[in-house]
Amino acid sequence: ADVRPADVKRDNKWPAWRSCNFAILVAIDRDSRLNPSAGDGGAAAYTQPKLMALAASREYGKPLSEHDMFDERSKATGPFGYDGWSNVHKGLLAVEPPWRPLLRKYSDKHAAGGQSRQRFAL
Repeated sequence: ADVRPADVKRDNKWPAWRSCNFAILVAIDRDSRLNPSAGDGGAAAYTQPKLMALAASREYGKPLSEHDMFDERSKATGPFGYDGWSNVHKGLLAVEPPWRPLLRKYSDKHAAGGQSRQRFAL
C-alpha cells in the first residue's frame, strides 16, 4: 500500500522505508492524528528536538527508523556528523522542482527570549 498523501505525485521523491526521514514523516502524521491541534503549522507545530524524540520513540513497539535518531557517531565526528536530522533539509524541505516539499518550516520570531525557533509541520 502506498503511504503517500493524496496530493503527492507518484514520481515525487519519497524517503526510503524506515529511514530517518520516513520516521519523521510518520511520527508527525501519527502525533497529529492523536493530537489534532499539533500539526497545523501554528504555535503547536513541532520543533526539531520534539520530532527527533517522536521518531525515536518506542512507545508503539520498535522504533520507526532502523537507524538511531540520536546516533553517537555525531559527537565523534564534530558538527557535520550523522544523526537522524542530517538529511531533513535536502530530503524533505528543499526538494527539487517539480516535486513538492514533504515538510514545511516555520520561524517563530516572537519566541520566548527573543530567539527565533524553527518549527515544522506536514
